[in-house]
Amino acid sequence: MKDRGNGVGTQVALERSEEFVQSAEGSVEREHWHVAVVCAYSAMYWAAVALLTWAGIKPGRWRHETLREALIIEMVLKRRILQQEVGHWMRETYELRRKALYTGGLLFANEVRRSVKQTREMVNRAKEVIRL
Repeated sequence: MKDRGNGVGTQVALERSEEFVQSAEGSVEREHWHVAVVCAYSAMYWAAVALLTWAGIKPGRWRHETLREALIIEMVLKRRILQQEVGHWMRETYELRRKALYTGGLLFANEVRRSVKQTREMVNRAKEVIRL
């Protein structure tokens, strides 16, 4: 597996995404909803970085919105590696993360569980693609 990106390479990004999704899943088991959603988005972020660096896209530094846009363009529309819903999942999970970190808003267990499940799907797909 080649590391084609600047800074953090594909393998390191993939390992980080797995670490974060495992933490999200553990947090759901403990009903730590805020921690779960923060870890879920972090896992999605690093899975996206892994996929894009694997594809040879070298951003330098990713912003949340540009990362999601690049992922959709490259992995959904051009290469058809990811399903279209992934962009929506990332946006929803980002908003839940923002709510968990920066507002006093309540998070609902069902939305956090769904988000963590979608995160696991995305991380698993990134692992499948990168290991091809």
